[in-house]
Amino acid sequence: MEQPLGLGKYLIVITVATLQSACAPHAGTTASLGAPSPTASTAPSPSASEPMPSPSVNVPAIPSAPTGPEITTGSPLHAEDSDGAFRMTIATDQDRYRAGQAIEVEATLTFLGPEPTTVALGSGSGLIGFGVASDDPAIVIGAAFTTDCASWPIVRDEVIEYPFSKSGGWGEDDPLAPFYRSYFAMPELRLPAGTWTIGAGAAFFTGADCGDEPHDLSTSVTVVIEP
Repeated sequence: MEQPLGLGKYLIVITVATLQSACAPHAGTTASLGAPSPTASTAPSPSASEPMPSPSVNVPAIPSAPTGPEITTGSPLHAEDSDGAFRMTIATDQDRYRAGQAIEVEATLTFLGPEPTTVALGSGSGLIGFGVASDDPAIVIGAAFTTDCASWPIVRDEVIEYPFSKSGGWGEDDPLAPFYRSYFAMPELRLPAGTWTIGAGAAFFTGADCGDEPHDLSTSVTVVIEP
């Protein structure tokens, strides 16, 4: 089972503490990495004569193809994070795109040593996850990871490439459910007009077991999508 892992205001929030607490009691199984459940409301329930108002949300449409000539003159973007032992990067081929234009995104993970090799212990679904976020409207799509403790051998200075991939989930009662449904239906990353942050994050361990020597990495770039 996969559960969504939250994306903060701009960055994927992946913490080894969450991963450790989810994995430790059920080694070899899976468990939720989702955000804590909301607390129950103490407000009185509305009566039948007082229906709960539906929130008014502008749900943007994701074009399945560019809405005009593709933008090809943008500048590449690059960002990275490192904890001394590992370096993670994220890059896009441009900083500006047309609405509906396919966005090329790639992340990399590199072991910096000093040992010649190591073994990363983390999700069997992969060590890096991706997410996107926008302020207007407030849209946040995080990553989903299985919580098994898989072994990933890594050679020092070898750059491991992770093309952009989608994962996550939503509730059908969410006012933005039509957007999420459209987003996940497209294999490519295409976005509506606006300013969007694209993030990558990783949480894993090195050492004798999951829980030893934690590593948390996250970074992001911001792109502008033209109408």
